[in-house]
Amino acid sequence: MKLSFHGADRNVTGSCHLLHAQGKRVLIDCGMFQGSHELDEENAEDFGFDPKSIDLLLLTHAHLDHCGRIPLLVKRGFRGEIITTAATRELTRVVLLDAAHLQEEEAERNTRHAHRRGDAQAQPLYTTLDALNALEFFGRTAVYGQTLELAPGLSATFFDAGHILGSASIRIEQTASGAHRSVIFSGDLGNGGHAVLRDPQLPPRADSVVMETTYGDRLHKPIEPSIAELFAAISETLKRGGNVVIPTFALERAQEILFYLREGLEAGKLPRTLPVFLDSPMAISATEIFRHHPECYGNAIDALFRAGSDPFSLPGLRFTREAADSIALNRLVGGAVIMAGSGMATGGRVRHHLRHNLGRHESSVVFVGYAARGTLARLLIDGATKVKLFGEEIPVHARLYTINWLLGARRSARTARLAASTQTRADHPGSRRSGQHGRVCRAAQKHPGTTPETRRCDRSLIPLYHDLKTAMTTHQKLEEITSLMTYLNKDYPTETRAFSNFMQKAEGGPALDKRMKELINVALSVAAQCEWCIAIHVKGALEAGASRDEVMSAGFMAVLMHGGPAMMYLTPIRQALDELGVPGGGAARPAV
Repeated sequence: MKLSFHGADRNVTGSCHLLHAQGKRVLIDCGMFQGSHELDEENAEDFGFDPKSIDLLLLTHAHLDHCGRIPLLVKRGFRGEIITTAATRELTRVVLLDAAHLQEEEAERNTRHAHRRGDAQAQPLYTTLDALNALEFFGRTAVYGQTLELAPGLSATFFDAGHILGSASIRIEQTASGAHRSVIFSGDLGNGGHAVLRDPQLPPRADSVVMETTYGDRLHKPIEPSIAELFAAISETLKRGGNVVIPTFALERAQEILFYLREGLEAGKLPRTLPVFLDSPMAISATEIFRHHPECYGNAIDALFRAGSDPFSLPGLRFTREAADSIALNRLVGGAVIMAGSGMATGGRVRHHLRHNLGRHESSVVFVGYAARGTLARLLIDGATKVKLFGEEIPVHARLYTINWLLGARRSARTARLAASTQTRADHPGSRRSGQHGRVCRAAQKHPGTTPETRRCDRSLIPLYHDLKTAMTTHQKLEEITSLMTYLNKDYPTETRAFSNFMQKAEGGPALDKRMKELINVALSVAAQCEWCIAIHVKGALEAGASRDEVMSAGFMAVLMHGGPAMMYLTPIRQALDELGVPGGGAARPAV
C-alpha cells in the first residue's frame, strides 16, 4: 500500500487521499477547498495526480469539502467508478448541482465586471452539465458493514460515521502473498448520543488510520446547555423585537436545528406560533431526502417517525424555495427565525439576510457550525465591527452567538474510537496514525526539531494577541466572568487574584507586551491540551518576567474559553512549572 495526500493535510478543507494497492489507484474523497479567494484558485489547480489514472473513488459523505471537486475530476478525465452509500449518493446530487449553479452565477457576475474593465471572460470551475455528467459515474451502493470487493485481494467496508446522513468511515483491506494490511479513513466523525443520526460505528482494528482532526484538540459543550443557549438567544431576540438569523449548513445541521426547535415548541420553551423560515432550496431538498433513509436515523428520530410524527415539522415552519419569497423575508422587522445558507456565509441567501439584520441592535446572528479562516462567518466570530456585503459597509450591531454542540465529535469520544481502531506503535511497530483536517501548531512550527506527531497538536486557530478581551469572550460573555470568578475564588484565591490583575491590565487596549502575549499563549495551549505548547509558552512567559501566579492564572483563561473543572486546566501548567524548577509562589524565572 502507498498513500499520498492531496487535500485536507494540515488544512481543514479539500479532502482528497490517494491509495495505491493491488495495482489499483483508489481515491478517497475529492473535496473542494473552502475559505478565502486564494483557495478558489487552488481548486482550479492540478490535483497532483492524473484523473485519468484513477480506478475508483470512495466517497465518505456529501459535504462540499469532501465531494465538491468530483465534477472537475470527471471533466479532466476520470472514468472510474464512484462508490458510496445510498443517502450520500442522493445528497451529493443536490450538493453538486447547487455548487455548479452558484459557480455559474458568480462567473456571470465576474464576467460583467471584467467586461467593464476589458478583462477576459470569467469561467466557472464547473457547470451544471459537468455536475450532471459526474453523477453518471456513481456505481455500486455501499451498505454499512457489508464488504465490497474493489479488486482481487482488495476490499472496502463502510461504517456509519454519524456525521451527516449517509456518512461513513471506510476500512480498506489488502491481502497479498499471504500478508494482510488494512487502513481506515475516518471521514468526518459525529458525536455519540446524536438526536438525528445513529451513533458512529466502531470499525475493527487496522494497521493505519487516516483521521480527521478538525475538532480533535478540544472539548465541546454538552448538548443540553447548548440547546438551552439557543432557546435563550431566540427568546431574548424576540423580546427585543428583532430577527434571529442562523447561517445554516444544508446537510444535517438544518435538520438538527429544526428538530431541536420542534422540541423547544413542544416543551413550551419557545412560542408555538414562532415563524421559522428555511430559506435554502438545498436544505429543503436535503430535509426531504432525510425522510427516505431510516437506516441512518437516531433513536429519537426513529421513534417519532414510528409514532406518525414528523421530527422536522413545526407549526410555523415555512419553506422558501423561490428567490422572490426569500427577498420578501427582508421586509420582516422582527419576530422570526431565518435559517439560510451558506453556513460560513460565503455565499447564498444568508448574505442578504445578514445585510438587513447585522446593523440592527434588536437582531441576533447564531453560528452553529465550523467557520474557516477568510470567511465572513469567521470575521464576525472573531469580532469584526463592520463587514462589506454587496459593496456596502455594514456595521455589526446585532448580537452574535456561537453555539458549538454541532461542531463534530468530542475529543474523548474520538480518542476512544481511535484507540480501539488501531494498535499503538508499541503493540504493532507497523501501525500508523495520520491526522487530516488538522492545522499546524505555531509553537511547534518555531521548533523544527519536534516530531511530526508533536507538530500535529495544533491550536494556531485563535491568533487573538490584539485583544485579550476578545480571547476571553470567544465562547462566554463578559457578564459571566464575575460569577465565574466568585466560584473559582473559593478554591483558588491566589490564582484568582492574579487573574483579576491580569484581566484588568489586558483590557487597557491592544498594545500587549511580550509577557502578556506569552500568557495568552499559555491559555490557548492549555485549552488545546497541547503539552508541548504549554511547556514552550510557560517557559516564554517566565522568561518575559511573569510570576508563577500569573502563569497559573492564565489557566483561568482556558476555563473562560472552554468551560470545565479548573483543576483540569491548572494541572498541566503546574507540571510544566515543576519541570522548569520554578518554586511555588512569588516571582520566578525558569531554572535553565
